[in-house]
Amino acid sequence: MKYQSKMYASALLESIEDGKPFPVKNFLNAIRKNGDFSKLPKIVHDLKKMYNKKHGIRDVKVEIARDDKNIISHVKDILKLKQEPEVEIKKDVLGGVVITIDDEVVVDGSIKTRLRKMFK
Repeated sequence: MKYQSKMYASALLESIEDGKPFPVKNFLNAIRKNGDFSKLPKIVHDLKKMYNKKHGIRDVKVEIARDDKNIISHVKDILKLKQEPEVEIKKDVLGGVVITIDDEVVVDGSIKTRLRKMFK
């Protein structure tokens, strides 16, 4: 019987947070036995989202054209983040910054977007 990745993630989160030792090998064997091993990346993604939501942690991703510690520091300060944001270097941004919080684009101040809007 196949299960949804969110069901696996929920069970895994519950097992991890109960404070008892967690047998990862048994969990992976159950996934393999059910033929759901291909869902592992989605399970990890869902687990991260569930954990973050439960603990009030925002998942922040910053896309910039080049590595700039100053921009990252400003984003962290402005959003009052406890953790480092995920940083992705994307040359096609051209300049500026794109900030995504919990899988929703909040700020798109990229030069690419500005140029696209200018020539529409």
